[in-house]
This record gives sequence, structure tokens and C-alpha cells, in this order.
Amino acid sequence: MLKFLFAIILFLSIVMLNLFTAPKKQENTALYYGKKFEFSDIENKTQPTLSSQPKVTNHTKYIYLSFDDGPLNGSQNINAIAYKYRVPLNVMIVGEHVFMSKNQKRYFQDYIQNPFIEVGNHSYSHANNQYYSFYSKPKEVLSDFNKSTHLLALQNNFIRLPGRNVWAINNKTDNQYTETTEAVKLLSQNGYQVIGWDIEWRYNRKTKDPTCNAQEFFSQLKNHFESDKKLFTPNNMVVLLHDPMFRKDSTELENFIKLIQAHKEYVIVPLSRYPKLDLGYAKNTPPPKEEKRASRS
Repeated sequence: MLKFLFAIILFLSIVMLNLFTAPKKQENTALYYGKKFEFSDIENKTQPTLSSQPKVTNHTKYIYLSFDDGPLNGSQNINAIAYKYRVPLNVMIVGEHVFMSKNQKRYFQDYIQNPFIEVGNHSYSHANNQYYSFYSKPKEVLSDFNKSTHLLALQNNFIRLPGRNVWAINNKTDNQYTETTEAVKLLSQNGYQVIGWDIEWRYNRKTKDPTCNAQEFFSQLKNHFESDKKLFTPNNMVVLLHDPMFRKDSTELENFIKLIQAHKEYVIVPLSRYPKLDLGYAKNTPPPKEEKRASRS
């Protein structure tokens, strides 16, 4: 009996020794304020470079492609295109959308891992599409943006207001919406840089399809540069797009990128290189408690 017990003790000791001394397999994960995200495996990932872009000259015009409202169906195609064309893109995330389904969480994870993509803050709730009510409570607006910043561990301070084209960068503003004035002031005081847009590639609200093809929109972009239409910063154009526009077919987006890349004076750059953008972090506030919500696939 003693021999039998001794054998069991010896066996368990060997098992425990192997358990604590065996090398651990490195997990492809990241920890965001207690939320563990598993990233999808991507082969042959390379760091972004502007070496394939046209040479910068005094005539160079800078284009920033920014996608709102993700993660949604369509985000996966935007992510793939960034890799395929090695082109820097910006996505402005609605925090609530990340937690609505497993797929949407995966799209966000892939955005975070993609070295060609910068992730910005488009609020947590998207104002619940009640814009006047939302902006009438500036402190709640700030809290809403802070919630996304903390829950998603966003690593920059540039944001876009839901439903309103407003700029507030480094003491320069362009705000035609009186209801947002106090909220924008409060956001700026707390370190956020508010990014609007200069031109929008519009889409059908029912079908989510673009209202024009790539060549037509590229012509609009060229005319916008060449006309007297106002840009927030001369020779810099921020383009607004939306993730669902390319959920069925991303061909038009690819064609648009190729048209830009073929133009000798146009360069696609990330928003972090926008002139006089005061990069940094929003002022720290205690992370909000995560809400429990049912998963919807």
C-alpha cells in the first residue's frame, strides 16, 4: 500500500514539474482594460510605408480616407484592402458596435492589428441617433467618448462627432451647429481633436450602396481640389466613407484607391499626419464599468 501511494505521489510530482517548467506557447492576444481579445492570424504582415507613394513636392495634395460607423459588415473588406494595396486608412469606431456580435468584435480586432489602419473614436453610442438631445448635454457627450476610449483602449485622441461635420483642431474650429458648441469646447478641453470631413462619398441609406462609381467620385474629388470650394486646410482633403458601403463588393473602393495612386500629385496619408493635429491622449478619467449586453450575430 505504501509503495502504491509513493508511486502516485512520484507520478503527480513529475506532472506538476512539467506543467510549471514547460515553455508556454505565446498567444496572439492583447488585453484591453481587462478584456482579452484574440487576434486573427495574418501571414506576411508588413509595416506600412510610403515608399510606393508619389514623390512629395510643393504641388502634392494629401488625401485622408476615413470610414465611419464600424465595425459593421463591410469592415472586413476595408481591412483586407488596406493590406492588399498597402495603403493607410482611418476607421472611426462606434464603441457599441464592437460588442453587438462576434463578427463585429472580430472586425474590430482585425482593425487594431492591421499596421496600415489607424483607429479613431466616433463615440460609444453614436448619440443613439438623437443628435439634438445628445449635444444638449455636453458632459454626457464627453462621457460617451471617454467610454469608447477606455473600453477599447484607443491609442489616440482624434475623434469624429456623430451626425455633425465639425472641426476643432489645436484652437482652430469650423462649427456651423450651435447645438454642439458647448460639447465641442468640453471635448477640446479634455484633449480631444475633433476631425470633420471635406467631401463625402455618399451612399443609399436603404441599400447601403454608393450613389456613384469610383470614377465619378474621383472626378468630384478632383473638382473639389481644383475649385474654390473650402477645405479646412489647403491641399489636404479628408474623405468621408462608411463601412457598410462595401459589404457586398469592394471593387469600387479598390478602383478609387488605384485612381488616387495613379495621380502624380495625390498622396494617401493617415490622419495622424494631418497638419497641426495636436496628437496625444485624452485626459484620463476612470474607465466606466462595462455593460452586459446580449450578443447578436
